Amino acid sequence: MIKDKNGDKQINTQYECWLSWLGIWWFLLCCSIMLNIKFWIVVFGVILKLFNWTITSIPTVHAVLSNMNNNNNNNNSKATFQLVLLQRLTHFDSTVNQTWNQSFTICDLHHQKGGAVVIYIQSYDSPTVPNCTYSGLLSEISKQLNAVVVTFVPRFFGFNKPTGSKSVDNLKYLSVEEVLADLAHLVYSLRSKYPDSSKTVLIGTAHAGNLAIWFRLKYPHLCDGAIASGAPLQTTLGFGQLVDSIFERLNNIRPNCARALQDAFAQLAFLFQERNFPRIKLHFKFCTKKLPEKYALFQQLVEVLFIHDVIIYDDAELIQRICTVMTNDELSSPLQRLATLIKSECLWSTGDEIADQFKQANWSDLNILQNDRQWIYLQCTEYGKFYTVSEKISSLSETLFKQHYLDVFCKNVFQLSDEMVLKNIARSNFEYGGQFVEIDNVFFIYSNSDPRKWLGKNDFTNPSSTTAALGRMLYGLHPFEEFYHALQKPQLMRLLEEINQAVRRCRPFVGVMAENLFKNIRKETVRAKEKLLESFGKADRTVDEVFDENASNFVKQQKNAERLQRELRNYITCMKALAQASRGYYEAVREVYDPEWTGSDHVRAISHSIELLWDEFCEKLIDQALNPLNSYCSQFVDLKGKIAKRGRKLVDYDSARHSYESVVGNGKKPDDVKVQKAQQELAVAKKLYDDINSELSEELPVLYDGRYTFFINNLQSMFSAESNFHCDSAKLLTEIRDVITPKFNVSHSLNHTDNLSSRSSLLNRSTTPAAEVNNEDASLTSDDSKVLPNSPAVKKTTTLKDTRGDSDENNPFANETDESPKSTPVTENGNVKENNGETVKASSTTVQDVLYKVRASHRYTAEDTDELSFEAGEVISVVPYENPEDQDEGWLMGVLEATGQRGVFPVNFTKPL
Repeated sequence: MIKDKNGDKQINTQYECWLSWLGIWWFLLCCSIMLNIKFWIVVFGVILKLFNWTITSIPTVHAVLSNMNNNNNNNNSKATFQLVLLQRLTHFDSTVNQTWNQSFTICDLHHQKGGAVVIYIQSYDSPTVPNCTYSGLLSEISKQLNAVVVTFVPRFFGFNKPTGSKSVDNLKYLSVEEVLADLAHLVYSLRSKYPDSSKTVLIGTAHAGNLAIWFRLKYPHLCDGAIASGAPLQTTLGFGQLVDSIFERLNNIRPNCARALQDAFAQLAFLFQERNFPRIKLHFKFCTKKLPEKYALFQQLVEVLFIHDVIIYDDAELIQRICTVMTNDELSSPLQRLATLIKSECLWSTGDEIADQFKQANWSDLNILQNDRQWIYLQCTEYGKFYTVSEKISSLSETLFKQHYLDVFCKNVFQLSDEMVLKNIARSNFEYGGQFVEIDNVFFIYSNSDPRKWLGKNDFTNPSSTTAALGRMLYGLHPFEEFYHALQKPQLMRLLEEINQAVRRCRPFVGVMAENLFKNIRKETVRAKEKLLESFGKADRTVDEVFDENASNFVKQQKNAERLQRELRNYITCMKALAQASRGYYEAVREVYDPEWTGSDHVRAISHSIELLWDEFCEKLIDQALNPLNSYCSQFVDLKGKIAKRGRKLVDYDSARHSYESVVGNGKKPDDVKVQKAQQELAVAKKLYDDINSELSEELPVLYDGRYTFFINNLQSMFSAESNFHCDSAKLLTEIRDVITPKFNVSHSLNHTDNLSSRSSLLNRSTTPAAEVNNEDASLTSDDSKVLPNSPAVKKTTTLKDTRGDSDENNPFANETDESPKSTPVTENGNVKENNGETVKASSTTVQDVLYKVRASHRYTAEDTDELSFEAGEVISVVPYENPEDQDEGWLMGVLEATGQRGVFPVNFTKPL
């Protein structure tokens, strides 16, 4: 149902009651006989008569167009009508009954009765919606075809808002398939009004050109032809050729312009490599204080400099300004020139900040452009073509650039996995043919200055192609230029004439469809009959044992390669997840490791190096192992199709051979018409079969024999990348382990050195001194380091005093006389000689001296002569200080049970027993 968008334009069909009430009354009276509502019919008739009411018809597409034609023919008033069409929310799920109003415009400025219907598909990134005031190729086409121009805007774009928001649940109704169904509904409604002889032609630029071509491919009965300008038919994840083409164009304007931009990108990449973030922030203005991410910054630089203005509007003034600044020798460096170009732009620091701008799903949200969220959703689900910078332009990894888009937009904004995005992009090429689409009655236009030509139709001269289309490269033009600008260039005038001729000679689709359908049905019938006879043994089948063996090897080879491909993808997915987990872990390490701790800067640098090592490892797995394997497996699809085609040609050959034998067996003369026809069919079938059979007989053995070389090289690349990664990881982990080895403040050692003389006088008393520390035992190597406790040991500042010989009033054994002989001086090995010549331990601490016992929870190495060295698990007897005032906080006096050595030790390295 079509109605006026503003609601104030009504198309009324008036019936004067004094002429029509009687007929209406009699009609309703007949109905009342069955429904017993005679009373209400009489009342209705009386009301019509008394109040002279008019019956207002429901405005439909036919009523609207009829009224437009009446106004045009009678009043000579032609204008643009803004209308809406009732569309289903989804055309492919009958359980969803929700509808919405789709906006479109009709311009009948040049329309004449019997003229064509030209449907201009509004591109997602087109600058404006054309109206009747436009001048250019579109205007001239409508003039020469006497056409009415209908502007179609896809769902979720422009004024078309099928749902209450742009949430992920609602955006599932945004797809190429749904857009084409909307367009089919509109075309069907329009064509029913115009004469059957009128032609319907679709026109589109850029991705709207894709829609025009795909509509002709999917709904040929509703479209007589299509004109597509700059249509990037091939879907791919990254579109680095776009930036490459822009660099070429910049270089044509100023010889050193592109080179200066390359140098600027290289300098910026070097700053990221050196982690010189202060200098990066000095050049560019960021919206937040977070550290900038490399690929997030480069993405914004490419979009700000090139995409919107250079690609869409072909702004020559902007291009000239870019080159003027980038070749300005007064500015010191290329990076400074690049920063000057975008100094007024506020850039986001991280990919998460960019993603946040696209997470708002409200239609009224103004953080982003009106159509950006929907367009990125289409990129993640069908189109791809993310703008990357190829390695020719900068030192950036194009693989990591693509991964940046997957992580920031597809995964972060729309929760789509990498595997799902890649499958969606591949499915679009499979369904619509990509740049190798075979289609007729389509006029392709590609400008030499348009980067999208690299993904467009490119096999116009292929003699085996069934595409009845024209392809043109228009030098010096832009995909939007031929439709919006005035026809001032001779290329456009010649193009217009060719388009008019192409549209006029478009073949009716119905006849072609019927002819092809009849041929296909006949072929399938003959083949089914032949297979049935062969299965019952009524006809012999041509057998080629050599080919059967090659085909069996091919199936086995394909199965093994696809399994390896599948498992490698799973492995890489797990490595990416592990890399992400590693990144999160080291971020936590950097937060935990306080800046004042020893080696803080070194720890942070090493952790960042480990993160980069993970990224490089995943990149190598993709570039050196997965991508070659994908290319290797892709050839199986073509060969599998050839094998299937060879099977069909074999059936055709057997069928033709049996037909010929049957005709000859019936006693027909050699010059008989049937014999000659059967012989010709046999010769044609045999030639087709022999050609494809010989081709496969050469290709299959070569492919099978080449598996050894490919798999060996592929596995070597895989294991080499993994080996290098683990070796480099081990080095970095060893280095970071050595950095965090416990090292205490130098002030502690200096303090003990100052008091060494006072301690030595106390240790040289006549009582048994503490054993000297063995240097070998006290040594600490990096290989023996253990995990430290949460808090560092508290440093002591007092000297050690011998506690033997002093009496304790609380000691019940203090007044008893020690009958044991006195000890001799300490020897080098820490033992003493008794008078009887026996060796005893240096410490003679008694049971009464032990306060309690503790067990070492961590290893500790003495840093001074009065400290104990011990391993984790050793037991220490805690004894009292001779002078309690000498005790430091966090330190105790103890004796090692294993050696009897006496000294002080940190409390937080032990646990009480």
